[in-house]
Amino acid sequence: MDTMNFLPRCDSMKILGIDEAGRGPLIGPMIIAGVLVNNDKEIRKMGVKDSKALTRKKRQEIFDKLTNSVEYSVERVSAQEIDMLMSSGTNLNQIEAIHMAKIINKTKPDKVIIDAVSGKKKFFNFMKKFLKHNSEIILEHKADVNFPVVSAASIIAKQIRDSELDKIGKKFGIELGVGYTHDERSIKSVRDNLKNDEFLKHVTKSWITFSRIKKEKEQKGLMGYFEQDNRNS
Repeated sequence: MDTMNFLPRCDSMKILGIDEAGRGPLIGPMIIAGVLVNNDKEIRKMGVKDSKALTRKKRQEIFDKLTNSVEYSVERVSAQEIDMLMSSGTNLNQIEAIHMAKIINKTKPDKVIIDAVSGKKKFFNFMKKFLKHNSEIILEHKADVNFPVVSAASIIAKQIRDSELDKIGKKFGIELGVGYTHDERSIKSVRDNLKNDEFLKHVTKSWITFSRIKKEKEQKGLMGYFEQDNRNS
């Protein structure tokens, strides 16, 4: 088990689990959720597990139970905010760290368990600049699988992100897919709407995927122009 702990343990604890959905999204926001519990007995009974191992219907059932029975906090990080921060030299790990610190400061837990990112010590050292509350911090790979409280956070984050994508798709009448850079439906939705400035507010332009889509579209447009010009010659 790949775990990193910071600060000594204490006995009676309020435990906060943190996870995200939409890390590095092409479309829609990144959602970071924190779930605060005194013990995980109740959420275990709900059948929480890593959100990726659940159907959307099952996630919704558990989401409804969680949001009606536990204390939780959510940070929405828009595509525009990601672009703005990345253009100023803040990387994705640091963006996550800033918003996770906000959740910790709001919920004031004794212990925090975070689904690990790469470079854990570097991540922690950056995040602690924004922490106003003294907590034990645990960064663990696959925490969303190993700790029910983190699984609960992953379910809330995933369900809110899916809902946000639904709203965007409905607003513009577009099939968005899952909104990630590997999804051909998502790539097509961006390619087909490069002139729709309102839609593009929901697209992260920092990723190479967006640059590639835009470049390919421009090249096709240029090819079409030359073909038309040759036919008119």
